[in-house]
Amino acid sequence: MEGHRRTKHMKKIIARITSICLAVCLLMTAPCVAEPVSAASAPAKTKILEYSITDTSLDLRWQEVSGVTGYQIEYADNRFFLGAKRKTIASKSTGSYHANLDESTLCYIRIRTYITDKNKRTTYSAWVSSSNCNVSKEAIINQINSGSKPFELTSAARQSIGKYDTLQGGCAYKNTGWFILYNRKVSRCKIVKVDMKTMKVLQVSRDMPISHGNSMTYNPHSNVLVVAHGPNKYRKVSVINPSKLKIINTVNLKVSSSTPGITKKYARKFKGITSIAYNADKKLYVGRVKGYNHLLMLNSSLKPVKYIRLKYGTKQLYQGICSFDNQILVAQSPNKYGRYNQVLVYDWNGNYQSTVRFCKRYELETVFQNNGELYAGYYTSYYKTYYLEGFRIKVYKGRKDKIKTLFKYTKLMRENYLFKVTDL
Repeated sequence: MEGHRRTKHMKKIIARITSICLAVCLLMTAPCVAEPVSAASAPAKTKILEYSITDTSLDLRWQEVSGVTGYQIEYADNRFFLGAKRKTIASKSTGSYHANLDESTLCYIRIRTYITDKNKRTTYSAWVSSSNCNVSKEAIINQINSGSKPFELTSAARQSIGKYDTLQGGCAYKNTGWFILYNRKVSRCKIVKVDMKTMKVLQVSRDMPISHGNSMTYNPHSNVLVVAHGPNKYRKVSVINPSKLKIINTVNLKVSSSTPGITKKYARKFKGITSIAYNADKKLYVGRVKGYNHLLMLNSSLKPVKYIRLKYGTKQLYQGICSFDNQILVAQSPNKYGRYNQVLVYDWNGNYQSTVRFCKRYELETVFQNNGELYAGYYTSYYKTYYLEGFRIKVYKGRKDKIKTLFKYTKLMRENYLFKVTDL
């Protein structure tokens, strides 16, 4: 009996020890729950109270906002602030700004507040623009002529419809332009060199194995053209001699998880770039990443140096890209989404700035800059109906009659035009 009691007592002790050990194990293996951190909210917007613009100066007065670190001002000669001048005022108690203007056309202004926390992270409010920015958001574009007729790239380069007849990438430098004509049947391209002053074709290359030739840019420091191949070969980028129009070498783009700004997931899923542009001020290339609304910065050797995940994008079809000053312009065509061609404007750090809307008349393929002016390349296709006079034979009761008639047939046409953006 005594032995039975001892055994029962030992079982209770063992059960208690087991429960204590189990509780300790659960505490040790439980995930550590971090203290919740509240996301920094955007500061309050300010309000433009008054502004005055003369031929030589700009004066701006705004409403002071409590609780902010300071204000950021931009002023430019266009409504979309391409190449804008920026001034940061690190004082919440300042409500006015004066600037001397070099040109009388600098007449568009916007301002925003910002907060910098103890970790030196900066959060901005939304922009507040001057009243003269509140106009139509569609750019005014004028078709470029050659003589008295519109300049049409395919016919000017003497290429046949159904072969090298579709505009893809394009760029220009010091009045010389280079444009890609794509052959859908063989997935090869030709490059057409054009004098941008006279709009005369200077040279047409032989067919080149650059796939779709989706995008092209010129590097004045290396004196080379760089082409992003496009569909099925997004990893490939070709370097081309701009004088001989011959391929110097082709690079297979690679990224690693050590590239600044990238994650292991995006490094693993990297498929290449859809477009490429060279920024002469930064001395870097920028490309749009295939499958994601991201940007990849590359050095002069086409080695990745930075990966940027953009916070704003659309579902439209992404086309060419252009970069100058502190701006990155991404061209888009409507495809099945949207109603207009448009260009999304980002700063060099990938922050969304604005949207420039272009007409839907044709499909926007490329945007590029030349001598401080912005250009756009459009592609269009349609069917043209022809009527030809001829004769047919009509047989009636064994007698053949020759009857005059009209024969109708349709032909697929493809045309490529260049436009100059005359007002943003």
